[in-house]
Amino acid sequence: MKRKLICTLLSVLMLSGSLTALAADDITVSVDRRTIHFEDQAPVIINDRVLVPVRGVFEALGARVLWNAEERKVTVFSKDNLSRIVLYIDSTDFKQVIFKSLLNYEVKDFTSEVAPQIINDRTMIPLYLVADYMSNEAVWNGEDRSVTVTSKEFLKLLSETAPAENMTAEETLNSSLTSISLSTDKADVQGGDEVTVRVNLSNTAVNADKKHFGTTAAVHYNRDNYTLKSCNYITNTELGASAYNPDFMGDSVKFIYLHDPATMPEFSDGTVVELVFTANNDEGGSFWLSDRITKYGSDTHITLTADTEDIILDTADKLYIDTTPVVVK
Repeated sequence: MKRKLICTLLSVLMLSGSLTALAADDITVSVDRRTIHFEDQAPVIINDRVLVPVRGVFEALGARVLWNAEERKVTVFSKDNLSRIVLYIDSTDFKQVIFKSLLNYEVKDFTSEVAPQIINDRTMIPLYLVADYMSNEAVWNGEDRSVTVTSKEFLKLLSETAPAENMTAEETLNSSLTSISLSTDKADVQGGDEVTVRVNLSNTAVNADKKHFGTTAAVHYNRDNYTLKSCNYITNTELGASAYNPDFMGDSVKFIYLHDPATMPEFSDGTVVELVFTANNDEGGSFWLSDRITKYGSDTHITLTADTEDIILDTADKLYIDTTPVVVK
């Protein structure tokens, strides 16, 4: 797959009318297929540029963010620590520092169309800087108002993936990973009906040499249309610990279970959890897996163990989270 060089992605973002600032609650941002959850400050659009809270996107890319309150300065260190961006609140001037060695570095000065700002006590910076100056790719989709950011590491992985017949490199990669997905026992529903949502693992053979220590996942659903009745763990071995939070993030249920280390099963395909909902009305509604990254980590991930080493499948090159909505009408 050839890398697409899209460095002016958001400069072509077209908005009707003349706008200075626009709240963008309906804009979604994903990094390497994982949706970023902005807990208390949504992205905003200022002068045709999307600004995001500084930590969410950069930290999902493995970058480190430092804030100097006295100087009102933001420094973002790349994952490999070979480059950094230095910005100042309310200033369109910023610097990029590129390290060729510890003592050999180059400083470049740039001007941004939009200055970083503080909104609701959150530092907001132009998202395009992530793409243009840290070797990542970002694409704006005007139809669904989404920004897709792909890290240089994931771009490299895709470039090294030979597409299978009638498949893209990303589809080929997805098919080679262990997958977690949803299914239901009903396609239609009426008020009072119960709907069972199954959380399923597949293609576990690629990790067949490991034991299954546990699974964590968050499932989105419409709370007006459904009430969660129970969370049932499907397992042939004893659970060491289990828990679920039906009020997680206000829009999903999150569960976690860990097997007893003495009885950990082989890692295999099948249903791991069944969530039982009661329909509140005849409207139905979709269920889908969360791939968000929050301050608590990845919403959905799998923990394996091999000998004494624990292995977490949580990144886009280790686990495919199928976020396709399961629709119940």
